[in-house]
Amino acid sequence: MKIAVITVLLLSLAGCATYAPPKSGPTAQIKFLGGAYVYIDESSTAGRSCTSVPQAVGENFRNQVIPADRRLWIQQGVDTRGLAFGMFCGFAYSFMPEKDANYLSEYVMYGGRCSISLMKQAESGAWLHEPSLEQQPKGCF
Repeated sequence: MKIAVITVLLLSLAGCATYAPPKSGPTAQIKFLGGAYVYIDESSTAGRSCTSVPQAVGENFRNQVIPADRRLWIQQGVDTRGLAFGMFCGFAYSFMPEKDANYLSEYVMYGGRCSISLMKQAESGAWLHEPSLEQQPKGCF
């Protein structure tokens, strides 16, 4: 938890743009589990500086309203480079959120490795893997 707080604080101080949920149009909800940072953008982040990519910050960065019915780019992970015992493990992906849908992006770190999964909640309440998920180049990492 300390690493997560420190990483979010350092990234905030680094001048990253802050993600702002949409004010109009169709939306969906996404919950982020694990990791210490999340970037959310409506355009590809490949090759861009992280300071130009909107970062979800603040108390509720783990629960976000996102635009629906168009491709969205997400980056999620842990980056403690620059700190003692620094390390990096993160993912960039995109998907097509559906209007009024609920999503879960789960980042898991184990044994020095990490993984990510994106799931959508079905009408039955079950969590199913999101078929529109596409892994992206490393983006602004």
